Amino acid sequence: MDAFLGLGGLLAMLVGVAMLAINAIRKRGLRNWVLVAGGGFCLFVVGLALSSETPPPTPLSTPGATIRTAAATARTATAPPRAMSPDEYKADCRSDLAFNELDKSPDKYKGIKVAYKGEIVQIMERGQSTTIRMNITKATYGWDDTIYVTYDGITLAVEDDIVQIWGEVQGAYTYESIAGWKVTLPWVKAKYVEEISTGIGPSAASTPALTPVPPATEIVIRTPPAPTLTVTLAPQQGYSRLNPAPIGTDLAVSMKRGADAYDVRVTLQEVIRGEEAWKRIQAANRSNDAPTAGFEYILARIRFEYSKGPSTDASYYLSEWDFKAISSEGRQYEDAVVVLPEPQLSVRLYAGAWHEGWAAVIVAESDAKPVLTFARNYDGTGGIWFQLY
Repeated sequence: MDAFLGLGGLLAMLVGVAMLAINAIRKRGLRNWVLVAGGGFCLFVVGLALSSETPPPTPLSTPGATIRTAAATARTATAPPRAMSPDEYKADCRSDLAFNELDKSPDKYKGIKVAYKGEIVQIMERGQSTTIRMNITKATYGWDDTIYVTYDGITLAVEDDIVQIWGEVQGAYTYESIAGWKVTLPWVKAKYVEEISTGIGPSAASTPALTPVPPATEIVIRTPPAPTLTVTLAPQQGYSRLNPAPIGTDLAVSMKRGADAYDVRVTLQEVIRGEEAWKRIQAANRSNDAPTAGFEYILARIRFEYSKGPSTDASYYLSEWDFKAISSEGRQYEDAVVVLPEPQLSVRLYAGAWHEGWAAVIVAESDAKPVLTFARNYDGTGGIWFQLY
């Protein structure tokens, strides 16, 4: 309506001006047309003023339509993404990324979600955080190919257990070993860790995923019972660090986990040290690293017999990582991370079966009398001990 008022006033003003001009030429009366032009001008100004104050029409909404305001759009743009559920996260992880591809270009896969199953080589807890070295490639005997895993939480899994992890690739992680090596491994930050089976005895049922524990949450840490060792041979030799058994000695030991007992016999059959050990390790795999200055490899050929278990169906998993080298001064050496010559020691046995293979350790060149130990308690006591000299 305001627009029509303004338009009518404009037309009246134009007509009045035109007639004023005509009458002026013809010398006729001008008073009436002055009033028409003036009145039209007033109407035009009033109509223009009213139309400028009228708000724009509100658009009509149609069924199913959504009207978005600028504020709503801003809120939508800044809203955080919905957190993925554990099942959604696991489904989003790649399980087909082979170790050789990850190891070759770890930075290429940064941020990629992956899932791996493997054997724990080493595990350490600090507060509510856990670091794990685990082998993820199933070999003929045991597991190969080590990755470095960090986890913002705790797990009941221990060394030699089989676990499943889901997490994101962080690139490569490099650290310096006690022996002075620069060790670089693919690095995965785990979101979830599940224990699949224990490293000793029959496989355990899978446990629910262990999620990171908030700092304010009160927790109770449960640890598996330490193996209780019962020596079944003469105790005078082979059962202490200071009195280890000579090469070739057959030692028997009974290990208990809970109420289950596992009887085994172990013989250190052969020891190869220094340059010859390095030649054999290098021949096993060209990617194996030479020992750093001041250190050398020892290859130990071990015969292992699983004599008796808690039942005929209870298997025992043996790994080369079960054997640790201790210096003559009482310091435990770091594991030698190498591909071993065949036959390798890692194997799963049932009662009555036996196997022999190579384990590798690294010792100081100046250490004349290092020793090899197996099946110690968690506090370092017990176990059986062999001379590596």
